[in-house]
Amino acid sequence: MKVFLIRHGQTEQNKVGILQGSADTSLNETGQLQAQLLGRRLSTLGIDQIFCSSMSRCRETIAPLLELRPEIPIEYSDLIRERIYGELEGMNVVEAKRLMGTKHPDHYGEGFSSLMQRLVKFWDEHVVPLSEKKKFVVVLCHGGVINALRAHFMEEKGYTYDRTKLEKKILTVNTSITEVEVTSEGTGHIYTFGDAAHLESEEHGRLIA
Repeated sequence: MKVFLIRHGQTEQNKVGILQGSADTSLNETGQLQAQLLGRRLSTLGIDQIFCSSMSRCRETIAPLLELRPEIPIEYSDLIRERIYGELEGMNVVEAKRLMGTKHPDHYGEGFSSLMQRLVKFWDEHVVPLSEKKKFVVVLCHGGVINALRAHFMEEKGYTYDRTKLEKKILTVNTSITEVEVTSEGTGHIYTFGDAAHLESEEHGRLIA
């Protein structure tokens, strides 16, 4: 089973570099265009299950695909909402990351260990059991969620991957796709990291942000 981990489209907070976390923000104009291009790309891939964060920016991102493929079953989940960053939310992302680097990972907001607990619960209870029932699954969520899951797969679960693809810094840009193969035994392989080929178009130019 292939799983496509996909970040939501651009919000105004993304554009200006503000940490959103639990703030329920919406897509800006660029984000809406990104969502349209993503929907077109995914509509041809035979997707047979969608999991989507219950936050507005994710619901708005998946909407164009559902317009093209309304028959695909979808489940909105609180388990894959973005991490709650507490007092850091609303701050400049660079400054927020600097502050996080000076404290224990569990100091701010939800805490990294609590985040991982719910993400692993989601993956083990909702995704892995589908490995012999579904072929192509979308998990539409958040940059922080994808980065945390990817690290878990590589460092804790032993998923294989092409190490040459890590020679450059991995960027989980808006609507980018991280493609993972999952088996019923819980093993896996990561095929792509942050693929955003659909954001390059003659009509709209380069919509990576």
